[in-house]
Amino acid sequence: TIIIVGLLTLFGLFVRAWGLWGYAPTPDEAIVLGISSRPTLFGLLAESLHHPHPPLRYVLLHFMLAISDNLFFLRSIAIVPGAAMIPVFFILGRRTSGTASGLAMATLAAFGHAGMMLSEILRTYVMAALFVSVGLAAFCAYVQDYRSRHLMFYSAAMALGLLSHYSTVLPLAAICAVWAGVIIRSSKKLEMGLAALVANLPVAAVALTTYWFHLSSRNSGRWWLALHQGRMGSEYPDSLVGFVVNTLRFFHYLFLPQQAWWLLILFGIGLIVLWVTGRRVISWVILLTFCLNFVLTLTHRYPFGGVRQSFFLFPLISISIGAAAQVGWELAKFLLGKLRETRVRRWATEHRFVLDLAVVALFSLGLCVAAVQISKAHFLRDRFGPGRGELPVMSKDVTEAMSFLRAHVRPGDVVLAERQTILFVELTTGRGPAPVSY
Repeated sequence: TIIIVGLLTLFGLFVRAWGLWGYAPTPDEAIVLGISSRPTLFGLLAESLHHPHPPLRYVLLHFMLAISDNLFFLRSIAIVPGAAMIPVFFILGRRTSGTASGLAMATLAAFGHAGMMLSEILRTYVMAALFVSVGLAAFCAYVQDYRSRHLMFYSAAMALGLLSHYSTVLPLAAICAVWAGVIIRSSKKLEMGLAALVANLPVAAVALTTYWFHLSSRNSGRWWLALHQGRMGSEYPDSLVGFVVNTLRFFHYLFLPQQAWWLLILFGIGLIVLWVTGRRVISWVILLTFCLNFVLTLTHRYPFGGVRQSFFLFPLISISIGAAAQVGWELAKFLLGKLRETRVRRWATEHRFVLDLAVVALFSLGLCVAAVQISKAHFLRDRFGPGRGELPVMSKDVTEAMSFLRAHVRPGDVVLAERQTILFVELTTGRGPAPVSY
């Protein structure tokens, strides 16, 4: 099992990193790097108040720029969390359902379409999902054995999740509500209540601080309102049919249309399995998180649909799909156990180590073939096609475009461009606030 998870992590890292150095910075990355390159942390934090995202990304990049301005190195703030999510998903799945669930979740983390895309650009959605997953695993571990060491991981993970992306507040609120229910039903109300209070105090401090200094500021709120009333209007359904359509669009975004339907069915089966088999704590966390998102969507406060802003739901969806995979594995074992004693079964029992080795070898061969096919099919470039990805411009094309501008645009000529494009040109020419090598 450890070997399989390790191989999944390596190949997940490969499909994220391979060829990424051939892509130029996007206009959004130009904005992020412009903020992060402020000479002082105070100036950086002051500038970040005018943007809708929390400060962790800008602070990390600020210190990384002091080490190197290589764009591939800077994008590691997304690549590394994307790869780290693979073993974390395995731990979370094994904790909630079993080993088969963990392997299924790790596979989803390694090769999920949205997870790969968001791991290759200067965004923190994957980082936030990673911290939410760690927090969920720690919370589930605590309600199972009540060991206080899990609370430290929970506090740190959820606080960092809030500093990565504010969508973390939705699973956080769901966890706290479920936690309150667990305390009420417990015979050790005082002890568990104090533990929950201590664990959530640092998280609450981060939430209140970021709200007071950032979210409540006029500039950040105005930007957010303009963004969500504009191009994201379709992500705010106001009917049951609209929510069904957006749910399907969300699964299309996470897994691509070819896999969306059957994974959506597995998600529904997994929810039923979690509830029926008595794993009500994680079931309630999943249901409450979705309900909170739906309420905020109906009130036009936060979107739900096939957009990156909904990616925080990915760990919860994977838990449910993993539960369905675990039931399938248990059913297969049960049916195999009903077979009569045969020579094949006797041989398999006597040579268990050989069979395990064969499974790992076949799995490794499959991953190698997949990696070769990905490379041959230019999978990364297909994924970044027009309108489908985050990195549509290659570095060589930018070089050609800048050469064309230098050759045909004279001093004093007027060039009409949007703000992001202007920042992008400044970035690539070295005249902006954050020249980057790529």
